[in-house]
Amino acid sequence: MSINAKKILVVDDERMLRESICTLLDLSGYKSVGAENGVQAKQLISDFKPDLILCDVKMPQMDGYDFLNSVRQGVGGTELPFIFMSAKIERDDIRKGMNLGADDYLTKPFVKEDLLKAIETRMSRYHNLRSIFKHTGEVEGLNMKFSRDEVNDKLNKLTKTEKKVLRLVAEGKTSRQIAEILFVSFKTIENHRANMADKLGISGKLSLITFAVSIRPFLD
Repeated sequence: MSINAKKILVVDDERMLRESICTLLDLSGYKSVGAENGVQAKQLISDFKPDLILCDVKMPQMDGYDFLNSVRQGVGGTELPFIFMSAKIERDDIRKGMNLGADDYLTKPFVKEDLLKAIETRMSRYHNLRSIFKHTGEVEGLNMKFSRDEVNDKLNKLTKTEKKVLRLVAEGKTSRQIAEILFVSFKTIENHRANMADKLGISGKLSLITFAVSIRPFLD
């Protein structure tokens, strides 16, 4: 294991599953530590300083939703990649998790490849955005916080298509990638981004990225 190995906190009350995931992660080049519930996980965060959290939804003492909420309210936890694991996922569950700031869901049982791919994708996206913000001096934008009412007021200014574009911007997609996804021209997407910036009172392409990332939990 590399001394610079990324650290992952695994939170699950099923001991065998938790230990199996930790073993897999360690063998895959990560450094992992396990917790059996949200209360224990909260105590580990400050010392372990994870780069990503894998968390079950239903747990005793503190479930996944309450734990996620505490993470997002904590210092440095606003942007920490967070992936939920659940045996049963309903649309309302996904919506609730995303509103609290979850980055992804994995349905149990999952295969090794799906788990590692989800981790790789989320970490890569997070660090790419951090690099952009650091380079432009906008890294603090990742810690921007808005209430649901504030976000709704802003989103009500946008068209349905603009909201789709904003969601893709929040996911780290470039204008060319968004154009391919929505089957429109690159110029059309650039126009959408300019219009959104005007409506939201935001200046600069990177500032729009900062805003999109900061409200990503509300973009479902």
